[in-house]
Parts: sequence; C-alpha cells; structure tokens
Amino acid sequence: MAEFTKDVDEVLGKNKAWINDNSSKLENYLDHYKKYRAQPSPLRAEIKSNPSVPEINTEIEALATAFHEIIFSDDTDAGFFSIEEPRMEYLDLARNASSLLSAQLEMIEFSRKFLGQCRWTPLYGISFARVPWLYKEKNVVKRKGNGFARSKEIDFDSFDYQIVSPFNMRYSPSSIDIQDGWLAVEYPISHEDARYLERKGFFQNVEQAISKSAESGTERYEDEKRRIAGESVKARKKILSVIEYWGCLESKRDDLDYRFYVSSNGVVLRKPELNPYPHGKKPFLKNV
Repeated sequence: MAEFTKDVDEVLGKNKAWINDNSSKLENYLDHYKKYRAQPSPLRAEIKSNPSVPEINTEIEALATAFHEIIFSDDTDAGFFSIEEPRMEYLDLARNASSLLSAQLEMIEFSRKFLGQCRWTPLYGISFARVPWLYKEKNVVKRKGNGFARSKEIDFDSFDYQIVSPFNMRYSPSSIDIQDGWLAVEYPISHEDARYLERKGFFQNVEQAISKSAESGTERYEDEKRRIAGESVKARKKILSVIEYWGCLESKRDDLDYRFYVSSNGVVLRKPELNPYPHGKKPFLKNV
C-alpha cells in the first residue's frame, strides 16, 4: 500500500533505532536471565562453587512470592481489590462491583500472571503488561423445538492482563511515563493465527507478508532465552513477526494517537486508526 509507505518507514525506523540504541541493555537482560537460571559463565573453565548465582534465584523467588502473598492475602485488612463506599445508599453497588472485579480477575487468571511479573520486575528492573479489552464469541448448539440449532454466545467479554517481555517492547526514549510518546510491541505470530485474524477481518495482506522473509529485531534474544532455559529452538519458517505501534504518525500532521499494525518486513497488516479506547490511553502498563 503505497499510501502508507511513510508510516511504514517511520515505524520500522523507530523499531530498528530502539534496538540499536538499547542493544547493551538487552544483553544485560540476557545476563540477568542466565544468573536467574543459574547458568555458569562461559569464561569459567569449569563449574566452581559460586554462591551468588543460586542466591539470585533464591532472592527473586523470595521477593516474588512475598509480594504476591501481600497482594492476594486473605487478610481482609489488605483489601487491595475491595471497593470502599462510605455512602449507605451505594453499599450494594460497591459490593456488586467488588464481586464483579473478583470474578473478572479469576477469569483472566490474574493471580498466576501477576506472579510471573513479580519475578521479572526485580530481575530486569522493569516489566510491561498489556491490558486490552477482549470480546470473543463461541459456537453452541441448542435445542430448538424438536431439533437443534447452532448459534453464538459470548465466551469472553472483559479486560485481560498479558505480560509483555522487555525484549519485545519499544518506546520513546524521551518519555517518562509509558503513556507519553510512542510505543511498539514486536511479537511472533504463527501463519495459522495470522490467517485466522485476516478471516475475522482484523488483519489484511497476510499472504503478502508471509511470502516475504525477514527476521524480527529481537528474535536472537528470544532464541537465546530458550537455550538458557534448556528449551529447544525450533525453526521459525511458519512465524510472522508483527509490530503493533501506538502513537503519533508524522504523515497525519496532528498530535493524536494511532494504532498501526505492520509486519517486520514492511507489509501493512492493518491500516492506521485512531486509538479505539474511549479513555484515550494506550492499553499498556510499565512497572519499575
């Protein structure tokens, strides 16, 4: 799509510049991860006793579980997810809101996901999460008269909490708050999932993106993390790298936030559109 060439060049340029400018930081992340996994340094001729290596793992686990217990404690004095309402006429609404929030947090498995974030924040010194609103339907078969009929039901209609690896996150170097400036997430998606999103009308030009080969900017770091953890690194022949960009675009000549999806090889997967959330914020959180 020639009309979006400037937008594609801008997003790819910012993505590449961020990786180049922060390569040493990403290498440090890998080094911290090696120590967390208690992997000995290759500079040592043999594995010798080094208390600092397992100590990092122990300290991270102790901090993560302790903080997680504080947040999700059954102690009613904590009340992190309770909704206080001093006005008597609104007490029932407050109780209903608390019950709804509790059900939503359980539905999205927030407790399990948050424990992982409690590990990565002290390990890397920073962590990110995506908080989108998701709506999904499912096909069901119901009895209708003497027969059966197929229909759709709501399967998921809530906010979600998705941890984003710092290896995949890019953001404006001048922004203090994550809501300031631009941000982007580069992540792999299978060809099957990409085609499914195109059939649902969310993506476009998927076959064109698949036909062009290109590696993601942080593919090497993700592969190295798998090796450190003892996992096999599989071929990425059926993986498409997607860049999800949020922020201003120079071609628009305004200060509005846009959402734009482009593959790492420069194919437009979804045209630029204004931030779809009524609150106008990007659906991301940063913890430091």
